[in-house]
Amino acid sequence: MRADLEMDKLEFLWIEGSDLSGQVQDTRCSEILRLEKKKIFCKGDQESFLANFDRDHLLQMYRQGQRWLCAEYRRADRSGHIRWVRHILYLTEEPVSRHIYLFVYMIWLDPAGRFRRVIRGDARRDPVSRVYDRKTIQWMAETLFSDRTNGNRAVAVLQASGLEKQPDGDGAGQMRYELAAGLSLVLGGGCLLGQYSPHQFVAVFPDVTEKEGLRRQLEEAVTALRRMLSPDPAYSSLRFITGVQVMPAAAAHYHSMLTQALQVCAFWWNAAADTVAFMQEREGWEWMQLQPDEDEGGISVHALKAGRPLSEQEKDVALDCVSTMLSARTLNASLLGVLQTIGLYYQADRVYTLMLVENRHAVIMTFEWTSGSKRSIQQVVSGIQLERFPLLNRCMQERAPVSLSRDLSGGEDTARQPWHFTVFPLIRESQQPVEGFLCIENARKSPADAALFGALIPFMLQQRERFGGGERPSAVTERLMGLPDLRAYLEALYTLTSQYYSSMGVVCLDIPGLSSHSGRRSSFESGSRMLWYVAHTLEELFGPALLFRTREAEFVVFYPNTTREVFLACCGRLRSILQRRYPKQVRIGRAWADGEFAGRCLVKKAQAAMHSETDLTEGAWVQAAGLKDGSAVSEAMHDGRFTVYYQPKINIRTGALSGVEALARGVGEDGAVIPPSQFIGYLEEAGTIRELDLFVLEQSLAQVEQWRSAGLGIVPVAVNLSRTTLAHSSTLASVLAIQSRYPEIPARALELEITERDSGLEASVFRSIAERFHACGLRLSLDDFGSQYANLALFTNVKFDTVKIDRSLIADVVSNPIAQTLVRDIVQICRTHHQNCVAEGVENPSQLDALLKMGCPYAQGYYFDRPMPAQVFAEKYLRGEIPLERQDAHKEDRI
Repeated sequence: MRADLEMDKLEFLWIEGSDLSGQVQDTRCSEILRLEKKKIFCKGDQESFLANFDRDHLLQMYRQGQRWLCAEYRRADRSGHIRWVRHILYLTEEPVSRHIYLFVYMIWLDPAGRFRRVIRGDARRDPVSRVYDRKTIQWMAETLFSDRTNGNRAVAVLQASGLEKQPDGDGAGQMRYELAAGLSLVLGGGCLLGQYSPHQFVAVFPDVTEKEGLRRQLEEAVTALRRMLSPDPAYSSLRFITGVQVMPAAAAHYHSMLTQALQVCAFWWNAAADTVAFMQEREGWEWMQLQPDEDEGGISVHALKAGRPLSEQEKDVALDCVSTMLSARTLNASLLGVLQTIGLYYQADRVYTLMLVENRHAVIMTFEWTSGSKRSIQQVVSGIQLERFPLLNRCMQERAPVSLSRDLSGGEDTARQPWHFTVFPLIRESQQPVEGFLCIENARKSPADAALFGALIPFMLQQRERFGGGERPSAVTERLMGLPDLRAYLEALYTLTSQYYSSMGVVCLDIPGLSSHSGRRSSFESGSRMLWYVAHTLEELFGPALLFRTREAEFVVFYPNTTREVFLACCGRLRSILQRRYPKQVRIGRAWADGEFAGRCLVKKAQAAMHSETDLTEGAWVQAAGLKDGSAVSEAMHDGRFTVYYQPKINIRTGALSGVEALARGVGEDGAVIPPSQFIGYLEEAGTIRELDLFVLEQSLAQVEQWRSAGLGIVPVAVNLSRTTLAHSSTLASVLAIQSRYPEIPARALELEITERDSGLEASVFRSIAERFHACGLRLSLDDFGSQYANLALFTNVKFDTVKIDRSLIADVVSNPIAQTLVRDIVQICRTHHQNCVAEGVENPSQLDALLKMGCPYAQGYYFDRPMPAQVFAEKYLRGEIPLERQDAHKEDRI
């Protein structure tokens, strides 16, 4: 349910799969709450929840800073049966109207009837979070798991890393309660939720069909929780780490499964992003973190000897490796070729090299080969402190290879399988220190044999000298980033001009907070990993040829000989990737040009854009909503993730309503309204803006028809079309098809506004498109005139029905003589050529008086009103005291 508490108005209601919004649109929210209260059956401390079903009480709660409410109780369903439900209430402020909105979610608990033995009204709950306490959830799980019939059981620990650092008090307690309420909502009714520690929650799943399905459910739940909490900055520093263990029913034991899930959380404690990880999915680097004497399921650690002669087969492998090194032209090709040969021969999962950096206190992964079934762990391992790896420490101290072995078992009916991890020290000569390590993970062939590596490692170390001489650890770090430095950038900068390239895109990126922490050892691990991730992301998107690391935490990349659309798409992808992993930590600026340009000028422009940016909030909602293609955008529209707001256009001489502009808005998971700045640009860059434009057109005409049918008159509506949409070959047909569905709305009541963003269309091409639209009776408006020089060519070459003066000119129209002259001339030109003229961005009476003196007939802006929902607009303008201008009044103004 969604309701405007300020207006006591219900806007949206679904009950048990039925949409009842139309039936209850005249019913007040307070009445629905009163009726719901009668269906609740709860005892004990849960009875206090009944007091919340009161509009005045909810408004008071919001003003006191409380946003969430959650409870579990028995409720009568529509057929009269008493069932357990989880009820979540969420309060938020709508940013435009500033009204307090209530969202109510009700979830049937135990839809499959598995919890009947354990759900009790008097069950003990954590006094802060109000979910089951530690002992209760244990009893419930053990009772459920005692059923050994077919199926799988799962235990998940959801750890809010960072919550434990919050100071004790009401603020930390409120965060725990809100997290519990949010989890109760996003996890649904198929699991039991309990509190394990102040920053850890336990979810018990009594029936899991498949692990991947559970993984998707948990990942989607965490994503939804992140979206719902995102308006509150207190949650931005938290990372949600979810450790999961799944076992067959016959082998499921709650305590051991809980312990294993907690171990997974401990292994992933420093993950840079929200993570869902399962037990028995450990990577080789995680086994390196075990102490050699730890007793964990049959683990053994022992030294290896590498002195025996090579077999004939090993000699052939060694010869292949040496041939690869000799024939390679780069260090990368040389060592990656050797790792691949080794990995295939030993049938391993991974083979990689680690180098010691930061005065031998940390490691970075320099080269890595992985089998087809394994993902890269380069970003995860690089930058981790050496003290975290007892296995590496032992290898370095003993200056000899060390092997770890463990028997893996998937359950009672699964045969035990050996698993191996071996580390070899990289030493040039007997008296020199260890420089790094060669690691081979899970070799299935000769896992405890080190003879071949003893023969190859000296040759591998020589490759560094061959391709660049000896290097200090700090220089190694720079080389391993794979990026030229500031000097190389300055040398190349003056060759990056239009003399050599047809077009050029530039991206400047920096990490503002990284330098201030570089001197602290504790920050090196996360900072190094972040640099690696950013550098490799830039390389993957734009290529390595013109990628520079100009300062410790600043990058510049040039992207030549491409189209603007391709460049912008890459920039949008870059923002999306980094926003997901490092929200609000990276600044990005971009610039693009063709024709005459100089690289240094583009860099200055991109740097200026970068320094004016405070975070990556723009586009974050697009990424979170998954709007990656046209089908995803269409699906989001169907799911109610977009809506249309309406801003009035006023005849400033009569005060009458002249028309309305339809404006797209996003809708967050919590019902919050998302401004267009967070998605319009990204949809344009991704090429999916057309779906949104046509959606707004359809919704606007449907709304105008609804007002007409209600006897409120025909309200002229203006709908934005991007130039990309306008240039699409089928747009005209789509617009006419939509228009044909509303035959009672005359053609003059619809106007298509061409938005300001440039799509590279020539004025002549644009003119031919406009002529086709005009030939079909469609009206066109030039939006934001005066904001760009490109619009001047359109203004002089294309016949528009309306010209809208950009807010940048209106802002100075009172005090700036040049702005006054420009506005006066535009108004006069429009009058001479029989075009409507609308001033945008009017915010005060002084601007309105100046426009009246200049003869401008129409205006819109915050002085009159902000964009608002259709219902609010109708109440204020169509049912209120403001008259609707007659349709033929426009004709008088154009004469």
